[in-house]
Amino acid sequence: MLFHNSDQENALRSGLGADVSVENKPGAATAFGAEHVARSEPDGHTLLMATSTTLAINKTLYRKLPYDPVKDFTPIALAAGVPFALIVNPQIPAKTLSAFVAYAKSKPDWPMARPAMAARSISAPRC
Repeated sequence: MLFHNSDQENALRSGLGADVSVENKPGAATAFGAEHVARSEPDGHTLLMATSTTLAINKTLYRKLPYDPVKDFTPIALAAGVPFALIVNPQIPAKTLSAFVAYAKSKPDWPMARPAMAARSISAPRC
C-alpha cells in the first residue's frame, strides 16, 4: 500500500494517534526495505507493510537474505488479502498447474520471472 495520498496519510496518523513518516524503500524484491526495518531499533516505532514476497518468496529467490523473515519480524495485523494468479504464455503447452510444474522441471535452464515490488516502512517518532 503506497501512502502518497494525503488522505491516506491523515487516516494513518489519526488511527495511530501520532505523526508518521512513510518511507518507500524499493529494490531487491522488497529485501532493501525489509532489511532496513529488521535492523531498526526494536521499539515499536518502525513498521513494515510486508507481502508474501518479503516473508516467504524471497527465501526461495535469494541464497542469502539480509534478514530472517521469521526471527526478525513480529506480525501484528493482517492488513489485506491479495489473490495470486499463475499466468503463463499461451504457447506453453501446460493447461493445469501440475502440467506446468512438469514442463518447468523439464527445462532447467528456462528463465523464470521474479517479483519486483517495493517494501514500505512506516516510522512514528519516538514520544
